Amino acid sequence: MLIKICGITSEEDALLSVAMGATAVGFVFAPSKRQVSVGKVSDIVKRLPPGVLTIGVFRD
Repeated sequence: MLIKICGITSEEDALLSVAMGATAVGFVFAPSKRQVSVGKVSDIVKRLPPGVLTIGVFRD
């Protein structure tokens, strides 16, 4: 079973999501209150355990 938590904005949220069973974390790049920069996401992803899927939300 895959479990994705979206709207991650911090390393703490990402690691807690994984610790609670998430197999994927999502980041919002489209303008919104949960929008994060590419640089911040890069820093967060570097600290995730191997095998955690990462997903980006964009707007066309």
